[in-house]
Amino acid sequence: MSKQIKRILVIGAGHLQVDTIKRIRELGFEAYCADANPLAEGFQYAGGYKVIDVLDKDACLAYAKELEIDGVMTAAATVTLPTVAFIAKQLGLTATSQKAAAIATSKYEIKKRLSDNKLNISGKFLEIGNISEMEGIKKYLEFPCVVKPSDGSGSKGITIVNNSNELERAAEHAFNESRSKRIYFEKFIEGDEYGVECFVYENRVYVLGILKKIMTQYPTCSELGHRVPSGLPEEIESKIKLQVTKALEALYVTFGSVNIDLILSDKENEPYIIDLGMRIGGNLIATHIIPFSTGIHIIDRTIQAVVGEKICIETLFEKPVATRLIILKPGVIKQIGNISALIDYTGILDVVFTKKVGDTSREYIVNSDTCGWVVATGETASEAEKNAEDAYCKIKEMIVID
Repeated sequence: MSKQIKRILVIGAGHLQVDTIKRIRELGFEAYCADANPLAEGFQYAGGYKVIDVLDKDACLAYAKELEIDGVMTAAATVTLPTVAFIAKQLGLTATSQKAAAIATSKYEIKKRLSDNKLNISGKFLEIGNISEMEGIKKYLEFPCVVKPSDGSGSKGITIVNNSNELERAAEHAFNESRSKRIYFEKFIEGDEYGVECFVYENRVYVLGILKKIMTQYPTCSELGHRVPSGLPEEIESKIKLQVTKALEALYVTFGSVNIDLILSDKENEPYIIDLGMRIGGNLIATHIIPFSTGIHIIDRTIQAVVGEKICIETLFEKPVATRLIILKPGVIKQIGNISALIDYTGILDVVFTKKVGDTSREYIVNSDTCGWVVATGETASEAEKNAEDAYCKIKEMIVID
């Protein structure tokens, strides 16, 4: 097969990979995909594709060799990382280490690795693979505790449990959201939650942003948005950066985006890592918050780096940015006003609305239940947050739900 321009194979072609597939082509490269779903949305935007299980490393490698690819990557997924790392190792391409990729798919293994390396995590954590094992661990749990799928994402399957009477229901919920059918328990830490977006390149960890999370009150603790800068003292941000850098070294991460959630404890004023994903952060972190606040386009840099181009990860400017999730009441959307007219009004940078007339708005429980986002700026992070909230209120008035 003859080729004139560089080719990138994307492992996975679901809706979460579509933007990356499109961007590969916009940057002048050829995009190819592998996915087990013959109707995968990303196939229609690729120059070619093959229906392959993304976990079948050898079959994906064979396709990569057939294409004579120049780069391999994934987007918004961790389950595909071992395949990406395997192909890159076999073909001498850029990707994170196979050690890191193997750990990435289990949040429990990530926690264990961080604990073994004396990183700040939330005390005791225990994993089980069957509901019958729960009785044996109850005596070791501290309440309130958090129950999570060991391989979960997007806040799915997570419950904060206040006493032993609530454990079984929370465990069943976590098991239902776990592909591996393994779940774990960890102590709940009271404090404010922050997100950290990082990029690892040429043996250096770049902290692109420390984001204050805007959350609902305990016990729901649901995410409503982000804002940057964090507003934290320089001393605390330095502690966070040190913890993050040590964590990525402990996990053998050698390349790519990492999104970290942490809590700054009310009691000790110390940062505790509560979640870590070896992928680009969701909720517009990569596509909007980091580019608008720093000038760094993470997706573009990743695409360029996987084909061997030299990239720059230095911050170009610092600008306050805030997002607000668009959460609507449950029901069928009957009418949508001119939402795009809000852009450029009172600091609004963008409005991403994911629904159309006839779609259903669900009760907001996890991130995937949102109907979109507002992105805003201002003189300060607080002003940006207010501008985003004001626009969100206007959007709710523009939408009719039956």
